[in-house]
Amino acid sequence: MRPHPKSKAPCRQRLSSQNWIKSGVSLAKGQCYQPNQRLQAMRRLKISSFYFFTTMDHSLKFRPTFLHKCEFIALLKTQEKGKPMRKDAANKDLTREELYASVKQLIDMEDQALIHLNQHKLFTLFSIGFQYLLYQSTKNPGAYIIRVEDSSLAEKLARKCKDASSRKFLQSLLVPRKLKYDKSTFYLDFFHFGSWGLTNEVPKEKAQVALVVKNTTSRPLDESVQTMESELGTFPEDYYLTSLTSFAKKTLLIAYDLEVSNFSPVQFAIIKKETDRTVSGVTLSKELSWDELED
Repeated sequence: MRPHPKSKAPCRQRLSSQNWIKSGVSLAKGQCYQPNQRLQAMRRLKISSFYFFTTMDHSLKFRPTFLHKCEFIALLKTQEKGKPMRKDAANKDLTREELYASVKQLIDMEDQALIHLNQHKLFTLFSIGFQYLLYQSTKNPGAYIIRVEDSSLAEKLARKCKDASSRKFLQSLLVPRKLKYDKSTFYLDFFHFGSWGLTNEVPKEKAQVALVVKNTTSRPLDESVQTMESELGTFPEDYYLTSLTSFAKKTLLIAYDLEVSNFSPVQFAIIKKETDRTVSGVTLSKELSWDELED
């Protein structure tokens, strides 16, 4: 029996968005071995990237973008329905009341231009600091700069910070590193000088608030120092910080167990004091970050 002439062949039927996503994941995880399978998956990966970007933030105006496989998997874990990033992510997120009270604590420090968030919960502090930036961007339009120690830490923050809106916004900011939000513009760069191209173009008078996030390890400029010292000469160890405080109206620094001068420390009640933990009678060093050890 011949099919109806208007019926579509199964191979021409349009796949659902979930099937496009699965094809993209197969490519990202290296599960496409045949050349024709890989080509087809690459086409679907482009659609998957387009799907993720348009669902995360409408301000991106439906532009298709290729993603690195690790970035794609990170987006998949947080965006695909039914497959949350962590099994207990909802339980570990800050409540609206906790987030509101913490951000209000920063708002009340209007007379402080340099604020140091020096508690041990890195992902919690980032959510608080970032939500403060979002609040200020609606009140004082301008440029808002987020400077993270390196790209790997930025990806961890995009996956593990303690509220959904911060995770989605930072995921949208990872690839372009410049994003328009209402009447303000957000910039993302890292401690090494090679990532400061977009930030250096910001007019100094438009820079409102900078958020600097340092990892628990003590390596201020990492490997970039060796390649840039010959071109830029000697520079202070904390140049990643002072280069922003010199022109930003306010700077928030997230760094645990770091002594900095002229910064006003702030403590949040929702973060309990750190206690030493033991494993089989061995006390672990406080330099270890338990947040970093979470899956």
